[in-house]
Amino acid sequence: MSALPAPPATEHRGPGRPRKEQPVATETTSDASVQSEPAADTRQLWYGLPCMPDDEMEQYGGDLSALDSWSKKSGRPFASWRDAPPISRAMPDLAAKGLLVNRHAPEQLFHYAYLTEDGSPNFQQAMLTMRLRGYKPTTVADWYVHSLLRDILVPEDGTGRLTLGGAMKGGSTVVYAQDEASYRRIKNLERAQSNEIQKTTAQRQAEMQEGINRDGLAGITVTQTFDDE
Repeated sequence: MSALPAPPATEHRGPGRPRKEQPVATETTSDASVQSEPAADTRQLWYGLPCMPDDEMEQYGGDLSALDSWSKKSGRPFASWRDAPPISRAMPDLAAKGLLVNRHAPEQLFHYAYLTEDGSPNFQQAMLTMRLRGYKPTTVADWYVHSLLRDILVPEDGTGRLTLGGAMKGGSTVVYAQDEASYRRIKNLERAQSNEIQKTTAQRQAEMQEGINRDGLAGITVTQTFDDE
């Protein structure tokens, strides 16, 4: 009697699953790795926008005022938030590098300030001053936010402006940023005003006398006294 032919590979033999339904181990591993990638990307989103990793953020940013004050010359380099005082306060200090970084130009530097918008006369005056000084509100669409601040700074509904969580009733506290050109311009003006105030009476008299002489009135001598207060 001749031997029976071997059963087809797809035939169900005994308990268990047919061979054709058994998953291939390499395919399962491949599928699992592919499925894990979207999950990782999702964890890196914040309000629907991608985040920059913290260690990468800390290579950028930093408040201009803090960077000017804590330079190498001061003997206290200001490398990251780890060098700053604790930020677990109602209004965290934004001076450290890497806490807020511009999405469109990470290498740019800014000066940050808070403004509580409550509709009061003080707010109206502060708002006008800040606009003249070049401040603009930060938004989630334009700024990367360090993980330390993602539970503190909350995008405002409708505008996406970065505000302090748990805002006061009837108002909100918004984070504003001043670009470097505006910051330097205002600092130069303030420095010039300070230098003018600190001039001695003798210096002022000498400058006035020089102006008079230049105008062809050399016979006139400045004798006016100045109050340095």
